[in-house]
Amino acid sequence: MDFVLYPFLDDRGVFKYLELASGWNNTRAGKGKSLACYIYAGDAPDKPFRHFQSSQVNTVSILGHCNKGSSYLRSQQSFDDGELHEEGGKTISARQLVNLLRDLGAKDNDFMRIKCLNCHSGEHDSDFEEVSFATSLKNELLKASFVNTQVFGYVGALTLIPNKDEKVPHHKFAIHTANNGAKYAIRGKHLRVEATGNPDEDANITNNLFERIGNFIETDIAMT
Repeated sequence: MDFVLYPFLDDRGVFKYLELASGWNNTRAGKGKSLACYIYAGDAPDKPFRHFQSSQVNTVSILGHCNKGSSYLRSQQSFDDGELHEEGGKTISARQLVNLLRDLGAKDNDFMRIKCLNCHSGEHDSDFEEVSFATSLKNELLKASFVNTQVFGYVGALTLIPNKDEKVPHHKFAIHTANNGAKYAIRGKHLRVEATGNPDEDANITNNLFERIGNFIETDIAMT
């Protein structure tokens, strides 16, 4: 099953991402695909993850805002207000997110594929020797015995749109500038890195991806 999780309670984010998820589901329905279930932090009493399919991998896409090398995600309200510090209710750390997954009904033996659909969630900050959010989350999941969970982060500033009628190439993409100044929209799935939980290994994986970005000849789409 597919789930889209906004791990906060602020109305700005809850309704913004509800619209986003609804648009994605319209696209999925048009292709005959099953719909994703949109949930937010307030759904914890209903334990929606109890509906995980035990015989398959369940995908959970995490929404919110992130900076490279950040150990926490920010709510829409925190982002709109330009806040860059941790604050209860407005930010959520990797450890708190693991606790929320449990509160929503996830069990440590569930098979999960977590996609951190947040800007820079797969990027490390080498200047301050801070690991990516995806790496932090993978570590916290392992500490909590979630051994069957994959975690993916993304490089670059992701753009998420409700549907493909917006005249952009994909509903998840990032803009990158080539050495010649040309701008390219690159599919989100090609900007994704899987976190191992090992900071050095994950940093190398991300750096290698950055080096390859300029070679996406078959997937790059020039932006005018």
